[in-house]
Amino acid sequence: MPSTARIVILKLIQAGLLGGALYMQYNSMEFTNHGVMMLSCASLGGFLAVVLGMIGAVIVQQPVPKRADILYNLMGACALGAAGYFIVDYFYVAKDANLAEKIIGKINSGLSEETRNMGLAKGAVCFITAFVILIDIVATLRE
Repeated sequence: MPSTARIVILKLIQAGLLGGALYMQYNSMEFTNHGVMMLSCASLGGFLAVVLGMIGAVIVQQPVPKRADILYNLMGACALGAAGYFIVDYFYVAKDANLAEKIIGKINSGLSEETRNMGLAKGAVCFITAFVILIDIVATLRE
């Protein structure tokens, strides 16, 4: 079984990053692209539930099997990587549209600068969380 201290530290880091990303999700919600919104909400909220369940298992001293830990982490890393890609793609395109609006005055992205920055930060946090999850996978495999 994986080390308890490593599990708690990495899972608390993951839970903090996911909680922050969910806060940014709430503050940068755009109803124009339902696919990106649904993917990001499902991957952030779903993996937060998995991480909190694993932390709860450690608290009640029920070991998490190594294969289950790796499987959930792998699925979470894939989901968060995909969500981060689509989030950055959506908000970065909106930023380019706003630049074009300033140049030719015809394209309006409809996003405020604060919403755009929050969305790009949310995508970056998704990538960072996926990287932390990959570190967790490597640490679990090395044990």
